[in-house]
Amino acid sequence: MHNPKLKQTIIGIAENQLNQNNPPEARLTLNRLMSENPDCDYDEAVRRIAVVLSEEMYEMMKNQRNFDLKRFIKKLNEL
Repeated sequence: MHNPKLKQTIIGIAENQLNQNNPPEARLTLNRLMSENPDCDYDEAVRRIAVVLSEEMYEMMKNQRNFDLKRFIKKLNEL
């Protein structure tokens, strides 16, 4: 992502999801990523979740559709 402000905004959205435990799969993904890979700290795990979030946001805008929670969760599980 080349826009630092947009990057921080999307990371902030991902962190809000984690703080609100909504969806709970985001927190599960964070914990899994950090436990499976010792090089994956909190910031890296959040960055990876934010990438999935940005992909889903792109699809929403490109195809003019609503957020697809099932698709988002599937992609989180694939991380």
